[in-house]
Amino acid sequence: MVRIAIIGAGLAGACVSRSIANLSNYLENFSDAPQVDKKNTYLKELVIYEKTGSVTDALSQSASGNPFAIIHPHLTINWEKWELNEIGLNISRKWISELNFALGNIVGNMCGIVRIPKNSIEASKWEKLIDQNKYGRFTTLNRKQIKKIIGKEVGYEFAIMEENFGWISPKSFVMSCLKDTRKKIGNRLKVVVNANVKKIHSDGFKKKLELGNFSDDISKGFSASFDVVILTTGSGSPEFLRLNDLIREPCISRNRIGRPKNIKKDEILQLVNGQLTSFKIKKNDINSLRLKNIVCKRGYLSPLINGKIYSGSTYDRVNDDCLVTLKKNLDINRDRFYEFVGSMDLIDSLENRRSKRCVSFDKLPLVGKPEVTSHNFFIFTALGSRGFTYAPMLSEFLAHNIFQPERIIKRKFNKNELSAFPFLMTESTKQKISQLIEFQRIYK
Repeated sequence: MVRIAIIGAGLAGACVSRSIANLSNYLENFSDAPQVDKKNTYLKELVIYEKTGSVTDALSQSASGNPFAIIHPHLTINWEKWELNEIGLNISRKWISELNFALGNIVGNMCGIVRIPKNSIEASKWEKLIDQNKYGRFTTLNRKQIKKIIGKEVGYEFAIMEENFGWISPKSFVMSCLKDTRKKIGNRLKVVVNANVKKIHSDGFKKKLELGNFSDDISKGFSASFDVVILTTGSGSPEFLRLNDLIREPCISRNRIGRPKNIKKDEILQLVNGQLTSFKIKKNDINSLRLKNIVCKRGYLSPLINGKIYSGSTYDRVNDDCLVTLKKNLDINRDRFYEFVGSMDLIDSLENRRSKRCVSFDKLPLVGKPEVTSHNFFIFTALGSRGFTYAPMLSEFLAHNIFQPERIIKRKFNKNELSAFPFLMTESTKQKISQLIEFQRIYK
């Protein structure tokens, strides 16, 4: 009878809860599983702790609540990283289809993405990659084709069209994941709000959570005991890991050309600003807009969505100059609108949305245990700006680590069981990717 706690109700937390519910249901209904193992993997309770007053409040204050996010691959010369992107994006699209079929309320559109290189060096790299047939399914665009798609002359000679990618509403995706979890496990899912988790305490082989704010059903500021605890907060992760002394120093990694690199403790996780500007278009001018695709160039610009066009990017590290940063990034978002849409006279009004994101030193998520010997405490954070590339895939990875179905179900695997999966922030980028790809090959 397993009790699991998830800290954070954003994108990572919602995906992990759905993966746990899916796998738990599968194991509980698997008739060939030995009864003793089946008993030990039966999900008794799944509790999500959220520090705000509701899941809606949580989404309103984080990047997971943005009205717009892009689903697209990362163009890279690293073939392993490309394969990881492919696996992650395919799983994300599968999830979207499943949730749409079950609930019918995911908001998004695979409208295609026009990617314009930021300079001649990047353009040369993209052309070389395409010549090597690594990205054969993408369409290259010349100046005339770019003008036709965007609807105006923008002066670029080369771009890439990604036809099978587009945008999604993170808020609708998160809420759908939580609804689907509730549908699968019923009242075993509980969401505790106004619960700011400060520390994790060991209680034998179990864990207790120390809460800064707590409701009447949580006595003395501590939660009940849990068999498994998963940290899925984004912007709160660096402080939480520091308070619980879960970041080691120094951390030895490798940079992208393979030479050893010392990573200081405060560089392992960083907070960056993401800023999204929504431009509400005047009703009389809506029909005059010709842009039907997303445009990416040092950020992104959406087509018209419910009367609005969105422009934004992840810009800089979090600092105290909030107002200065807001104004600077707003100007960049406005310039992007002007370049690809046209006159600012089209705008009826605009709104800014600024949110913090957590990123790791190598721009890949952190997932797994903080130590190989750590008992039933897992971390899933640092999704950065590619949450929909990684979140569904890595949540399935975590669920399999927790329940270890290879010990329960009699199937033929490439390996008898998975490796220990040490916390991935101590691994090189190549090792991280290789482990996750191997995991997907075993469980696909």
